[in-house]
Amino acid sequence: MERLPTSRPLGPDDVNWDTVASALEPTDDQNPASWCSNSMAAGVQHPLDVRLAKTVGSDALSVVGGADSAVLRLRIDTLLTAFSTDAP
Repeated sequence: MERLPTSRPLGPDDVNWDTVASALEPTDDQNPASWCSNSMAAGVQHPLDVRLAKTVGSDALSVVGGADSAVLRLRIDTLLTAFSTDAP
């Protein structure tokens, strides 16, 4: 989560992490309707959509990212794989 704002014009200090934490509190990765969504579109050429939810029975966070650019989707997939706890 802390890495997301550094790829935008906002810096990590501009993010209210208490707000992020409270938005994630009621989420459940087993219930798609409870996921927290954020669209990062302001001031960027290709908007980025991020969905987050707490993983049931774990301290892990489930993350899904999407974009309108095929190149950006590939980069998102690469980053999520690299930071995944399931990565080889």
